[in-house]
Amino acid sequence: MTAARQPKPMTRGGLAFFWFMIVCIALMGLLGGIAGITAGLDGRSALVNGPSGSFAPTDRTCGKGGCTWIGDFVSHDGTITRTGIKLRDGVRVSRTDPMPVQIADVGLHDDAGESVAYTKDHSWRFSLVGGVLFLVLCPTMLVFLIRVLRRHQRQTPARR
Repeated sequence: MTAARQPKPMTRGGLAFFWFMIVCIALMGLLGGIAGITAGLDGRSALVNGPSGSFAPTDRTCGKGGCTWIGDFVSHDGTITRTGIKLRDGVRVSRTDPMPVQIADVGLHDDAGESVAYTKDHSWRFSLVGGVLFLVLCPTMLVFLIRVLRRHQRQTPARR
């Protein structure tokens, strides 16, 4: 029989890298998870409880993943009007798509920090599930990294 393969001792640089990764993954999991859950809950509250109305795009902002319409929201009864808000849409918008005149049946999430409009086909569940997965998978990765770190630290010779 052969003996179990022993891991190599970890260098100071390797140890520093592992701890850096542990902190980064913890922050990414916490912040990304909270952001995803918040976006999902905001979208749900806008579509279920928020004021309903129409959205008239006036501009667009584009990033690597696509574009977002920016425009004006007016509630159906005309009591709520917001300008310069973003629209979260279930359909991807590209740089070359023509600007629609008006989008009907939009829900508004009116927050002190930023108001956001959501179309009825916006999938708030996707954001919510993604946030929960971040909160579950990142700690799982942390446990794995800490176990690897401990296994290597047991093999590190004592310093004199």
